[in-house]
Order: sequence, then structure tokens, then C-alpha cells
Amino acid sequence: SVPSELFAYWDAVTTAREAYRESVKIRFRGGKMELSSSEAVQEHLDRWIQEVEEGKARASKIGLTDGGTNSGVVPTYFSFNVTKWKLSGKENKDHHELVIPIAMKVERLPMFLEGPTRLLKTID
Repeated sequence: SVPSELFAYWDAVTTAREAYRESVKIRFRGGKMELSSSEAVQEHLDRWIQEVEEGKARASKIGLTDGGTNSGVVPTYFSFNVTKWKLSGKENKDHHELVIPIAMKVERLPMFLEGPTRLLKTID
């Protein structure tokens, strides 16, 4: 099961990504903006690097807790299966009810060499 704080993070990031995609679906404005300072840029880059490092640690942890068959091997692919949801009151174009996920479970897909290989590229 995905811990509630990670689910909340996933929900916030997914919502922001969907809003961004919707905003550029038809027209990408391509405007320019001036950055306030190099320190602000560095803060964002540092935070993104921290997110990547935390993600690598979570992936490694999943590799260690798979029941022992591939212990310690970083998985390449995951699936996230929604385990709890609530109805949104909306339908898609095919009239299927839309839901709002409120909990999910992470599962590993079969092992593939790409995950461990890409992890090696990030080690100093």
C-alpha cells in the first residue's frame, strides 16, 4: 500500500501535470520570463535532485521487500493499482463513471535490466 503522504504527493503532482497538459493542449504560448535570481533556480534544482534521490531510495526499498526473489534489485517498472476510490459524479465521453482515487497499491512488473543499469548511471 502506498503511504498516505506519498499518495498525497502523487495526487498533487498528478493534478498539476493534468492542469498543465490541459493548458497547453491546443496552444503553447511560449512566452519568456525573467528569473528573479540564480539562487531561486538553484533552490528548485536542489529540490528536484532531492526528489530523484528519494525516488531512487523508494525503488530500492521496494526491491528489498519483494519476498526475497529479487531482493535488492531495483525494479524498472511499477504499476499503481487503485484500491479505494470515490465517485466523482462525472462521466467520460463513453458514459463511464469517473472516480477519484483515494488509496493505491504499488506492484512491480517483471524484472528488466534497464532499472538497475540506469541506477548505476546515477551513482557518483
